[in-house]
Amino acid sequence: MPGTACISNRTPHQPFHGQPNRATEPDYSTRRNRTATGRSGTRLSSPAAQPDRCTLPIRIAQPDHHTELARLTQPDQPRQLNRAVTVRERYLDLQPAARLCILATLLAATALAADPTYFVQASDPQFGMFADNANFQQETANWTFAIANINRLHPAFLVVTGDLTNKAGDADQIAEYKRINRSLDPAIHLYSVPGNHDQTNTPTPETVAAYRKNHGPDYYSFREPGIYGIVLNSTLFKAPENVAAEEARELQWLEAELPKAQASGATIAVFMHHAPFVSKVDEPSGENLPPEIRKTLLALFHKYGVHYVFAGHLHKNATASDGDLQIIITCAAGRPLGDDPSGFRLAELTPSGIVNKYYGYGAIPNQLPDLTR
Repeated sequence: MPGTACISNRTPHQPFHGQPNRATEPDYSTRRNRTATGRSGTRLSSPAAQPDRCTLPIRIAQPDHHTELARLTQPDQPRQLNRAVTVRERYLDLQPAARLCILATLLAATALAADPTYFVQASDPQFGMFADNANFQQETANWTFAIANINRLHPAFLVVTGDLTNKAGDADQIAEYKRINRSLDPAIHLYSVPGNHDQTNTPTPETVAAYRKNHGPDYYSFREPGIYGIVLNSTLFKAPENVAAEEARELQWLEAELPKAQASGATIAVFMHHAPFVSKVDEPSGENLPPEIRKTLLALFHKYGVHYVFAGHLHKNATASDGDLQIIITCAAGRPLGDDPSGFRLAELTPSGIVNKYYGYGAIPNQLPDLTR
């Protein structure tokens, strides 16, 4: 939002970049203690934990289930009365342990296919804004409610796009924001984005250093399933007068990072406080980025296949586009300044891209919705 500055404690979470260590075919004679008891009392491996393994009960014969599975895909062979053998009949012909293994594998594959990446974008919690820094009671209520609902929905990650508190360096505001953040489920990765209230409207080397001390890096990249996230410090681009060297370093970093993001094959999402533009790509300077740096950033985004920029700052919702580049501006988690209520945006990565919807605090769904509908 247009105004002063601040900081929050949480450094960017470092997600796991590796792949699960999938063993080759298990030794059934030594894997019994990996099993879990099913509803019928039969012990079988958990599809979620071991989707490519099958552990056998100790007294059941150990078939070669790969051979058995192959039988399912063989051409139908005539039986008595020249009746074709159906896939169902072949499945029922298998020994029980082989059937369990096939079922576990299919269930695990279905679960993986049906588990899209969701994330939440919240912006401008801005502790202290409602009461003009006299207190932050309303912000405490809002952000506590937001975090509780994010925990319940349990997306993969949360990005807070700037203006974490209202007054730069206010220790009480910062402490309260951090306190509530500690209640976020650690499995939900938190990524902080600097806003103008986090460094002042005209940042200095000192205010940028203070942000980094309290929050960690002010521009960086992160990886989540299917998503290559890029966080930018838009205030350096908005008002570089006192931080020209910092602005140049950030732009140089971005020019080196975008080719890596494109080469990853993931969907690239940029998160920043100020949107490059609010309605039209050639609009004059205002609550956006100046035309010169805007042109530079947009050229880079188009060159390297960026289709999504998530921003805040306006304390109301807005969308804009430049060709296949979408600008998504999200209303405040704290005090709104337009017709939209306080809330957050829920986004889903689909095969065709990122779909998203804003929810006011009174309309948050009781579970993750299918945003493609």
